[in-house]
This record gives sequence, C-alpha cells and structure tokens, in this order.
Amino acid sequence: MSDTPTVQGVVTGLSAGEQLRTAREATGLHIVALAAALKVPVRKLEALEANRWEELTDATFVRALAGSVARHLKMDPAPVLQALPASKAATIEVPDNLGTASYAGPSFGLTEGIPKIVWVVLALLVAALALYLVPDAALKPITGQATTQPVVAGDGNAKAPTEPTVADKALPGQVVVEQPVTVPAAASAVAAADNAGAAGTSVTTSLPAASSSAVTPVQTANTVLTIQATADTWIEVVGGDGKLRAQRLLKQGESADFNDSPVFAVVLGNASGAKVWVKGKPFDLVPATKNNIARFEAN
Repeated sequence: MSDTPTVQGVVTGLSAGEQLRTAREATGLHIVALAAALKVPVRKLEALEANRWEELTDATFVRALAGSVARHLKMDPAPVLQALPASKAATIEVPDNLGTASYAGPSFGLTEGIPKIVWVVLALLVAALALYLVPDAALKPITGQATTQPVVAGDGNAKAPTEPTVADKALPGQVVVEQPVTVPAAASAVAAADNAGAAGTSVTTSLPAASSSAVTPVQTANTVLTIQATADTWIEVVGGDGKLRAQRLLKQGESADFNDSPVFAVVLGNASGAKVWVKGKPFDLVPATKNNIARFEAN
C-alpha cells in the first residue's frame, strides 16, 4: 500500500496550483519527495503550485504535470484541470514570400535553365572530341576500289559481280581512247563481245577449236565449282564474302576447282570454250550466256 494518504476533498475556489499545494501539505508530503517520486525538477513543481505558468514549457506540459501530481496525491484531477488556464492555439504566421526564391540573381539550376553560351561551349567540345577520336581513315573517301554488283544473266537466276568499263563511264557522244594493251586472244574476244553487246550488234570471233583430247576432271560432291577450259577462256570467280578468288586466263586443257566458299559468282569470257560442274553435276551455261559471255552464280 502507498504511504501517501488520500485527500478526500479540496477547498473550492482555489487556483489549480493552490489546490495541489493544499493537497500535498494535507498529506504531509514534502515537495522534494514529490519531485523525486515524479522524477521532475523541484523548481517545476514550485512553479506549478505558484501558478507561474510562463516558467513551464507549455500548456500541454502544465496539464500533464498537474494531472500526475493529482493522481499521486490520490485526489480527483478534474477540478485541478478545470482550474488551469485554457490553452490557446498558437497562430502560425506564414510569410508572404513563402515558396519564392529569396535571391533573384542568375541561377544555373534546372528551373532557370542553362545559359545558351554554356550549350555552345559544350557542343564545340563534343565536336572537337569526336574529331579527335574518329580515325582519319574514316573521314577520307574510299577511292580506287571497284564496286561490284550482281548482274542477272540468261534466265535471271545467275548473278555475278561486274566492274564498270571505261566505255560504260563515257557520256553519249564522247569517244573513249584507251591505251593499247597486249592481251591474250581470248581476252580480246571477250572485250569485242562486250562492246558488240553494248552497241546491239553481233560480232563473230574466231576461237581455236576445242581439243578432243581434253580430259574431263573427276567430280565429287565436295567440290563446289569446277571450270575446265576446252579452249582458252578468261575466268573471274568471286566468293560469297566478296573476295576475288581467280581472275586469269584459263588455257585450253586446264581446269580450276574452288571449295572455300558455299557460293561463287562466275564470269566466263569464252563460254563456248568452257565446261562447268557445280557440286559434281554438269552446269548448263546456255541460259547464262550472252554474246559468248556467261555470268552465273554457283552454289
């Protein structure tokens, strides 16, 4: 049981502090012992009993402390709390410039935006960095390299890369004069046939007769392309990767095999003097031949 006697009543008409002091003195409890029991400073209890509310924290703290003292003294806290001054809600003054910038000087934030001069300087730096990093070879135009495009020959299924000739580059009405070059007879026949095809005329070229003693090479399914010359024939073979495999005169009786690509683009300058096998099977040159020049794709 608590040693603090119960206060049966308090004289009405007293202030809250006087009611608490009268109740404490009636029980014979010293204010120091009450402060130790409630674990609050003695000066706060003294200010509470003397009604010095300004020395306490706020109205909420005053009501909480008064209620604690009343309950410790075994008295009804309601009369004490009713005697306390009513708490006033503190008004909060909102300044007129709340939410606006206090400094109206230049800003580099996202709200004001970055000045244009900064963007110009950044653009120049990026351009200079790009010119420094990009290799010189990427900025120079590629010259001296022939561009090949597939050309449909015969039934439209055979394709082969070709290079534009000097005559093809000439404008209408111009005469192209080329330096004389010594070429084999079969190559001359190819050039004559190409010129005749461009002019829309037929040219008959005298070619050596095919040798009846030519030996047919042995064909296997692993050999993608085989070309045998029954007469001197100019051949041009380009692999599927666009790299040139052969560009030479294949003399009568010679043969050439190609296996390092799944597909080849082939041009034969003397189609009547050549035999072709694709994966071990004879290949018909007639649909792919025009003006005795065969252009086709072997795959």
